[in-house]
Amino acid sequence: MSFSGNDITAMPKVSNYLGLIVKFSLAFGLAFQIPILVVVLVRIGILQLDSLRRGRRYAFLVCAIAAAILSPPDVLSMVLLMIPMYLLFELGLLFSTYFERKAARTATNSVDDPEQAMNEAEKSFRDEED
Repeated sequence: MSFSGNDITAMPKVSNYLGLIVKFSLAFGLAFQIPILVVVLVRIGILQLDSLRRGRRYAFLVCAIAAAILSPPDVLSMVLLMIPMYLLFELGLLFSTYFERKAARTATNSVDDPEQAMNEAEKSFRDEED
């Protein structure tokens, strides 16, 4: 507005401003669901962690396209939405790796000593009865 001088007066509409705020809120709200979506899809078995790691460049491309669609027609807004989306994708991979390793450790511990696993199961069953 400072470049316009005294001849031009800026008269923004409230509806345009609210539309922009709602669009950004929805875009960032959807973006913050990415880690949850990645973890759930890996835990269910729909996606494999190794294929997600190999497809990082495609994930970056998908984040760029989604940011271009969801953000206003402005390069800065697109970049400000794309970077957190991709970082949240990487965070989802990190959480998926953690949960996969934890599940592998639990499976390994229970297979190593079946008698101990039975004793723990019996103990937990008795604790629930009391």
